[in-house]
Amino acid sequence: MKKVACWVAGLTVVLAMAVCASELGTPPSSGPSAGPSAQKKGGGPDPQKAAEFFRLVMQKSQELAELDGKIKKRKAALYEENEQIKALQAQMRALQKKIDKILESDPELAELTMQRNTLRTTMPTPPKASAPMGMPGMPPLRGPGLRMPDVSAPPSLKEIEKKGD
Repeated sequence: MKKVACWVAGLTVVLAMAVCASELGTPPSSGPSAGPSAQKKGGGPDPQKAAEFFRLVMQKSQELAELDGKIKKRKAALYEENEQIKALQAQMRALQKKIDKILESDPELAELTMQRNTLRTTMPTPPKASAPMGMPGMPPLRGPGLRMPDVSAPPSLKEIEKKGD
């Protein structure tokens, strides 16, 4: 649920920026990637209007977050207090136990699960670092173990063809 809320909040900001740009008359070519000449021509939006617009967006985002919290608390209270929900949950747990027994009795699923668990125990892990990877100013990882692959540039077509041979 948190991932959805974060995604929605991010989408809200992106949409707000697009609406702000269109309502305030900012041409699409006046963004930072268009270069200095395009920025000089467009003139840009009024900073006060943009600030007000984003203030409203942030205010609405905060109100949405507060309402989401209230909804979550109310649902939790209903799960604790409502006898009908409690009875349905008990039935659901009993049915889930029956489903679990069916799943446990399947030999193919048991074999696949055992293969996965074995593979997980033999999975090599990178060495633990004192600082997160990719942080500027931090020393590189040292010591024995695997290193993370360099993902700064995609492989060339020749490298891909070599791997396929």
